[in-house]
Amino acid sequence: MYYLRQRTRVSGPFSADQIKGLLHRGRIARSDKVSTDRTTWQPISETPELIDRPQPSEPKPAEQPSEAPPRDARVWYHTRGGVQQPASVDTETLRHLVQSGQVGAAEMVWTEGFPDWQPVSSVPDIAPAPQTPPAYPAAGEFPPPQLQGDFGPGLDLPPVVRKKGWL
Repeated sequence: MYYLRQRTRVSGPFSADQIKGLLHRGRIARSDKVSTDRTTWQPISETPELIDRPQPSEPKPAEQPSEAPPRDARVWYHTRGGVQQPASVDTETLRHLVQSGQVGAAEMVWTEGFPDWQPVSSVPDIAPAPQTPPAYPAAGEFPPPQLQGDFGPGLDLPPVVRKKGWL
């Protein structure tokens, strides 16, 4: 059984499976500390029995070279509206969700290798590309505006201006 310390709050006891579930759902972070005796604390990330590690798979036979670029096989967890979503997604799907605006730049994401949840905007692999403002036209690209009426030396202003007493 484990006790959990988040900042100054201690809770528990929890089983290893309960800690893994809280971690998976984003309720706790790998940097939160656990203890079995409520005296000695260590980060969850340094407690191997609480961190799911992928099991080594059997070696695959050499694959024939393909013309398609290799797919990013990472599995991502993300939030929407500050709530962790129950299903994981692959990198391509997460990029689509970000580009379509369904997952905003301030939402949080996590994948294997991250010490903790990160904002989408800080993860270059999935962050939306910065929007480039349209270029200003070069000088002389547009003709000068054509004024209507005679605004020459006598400043023949339209009658509305004269009636308002602006001059």
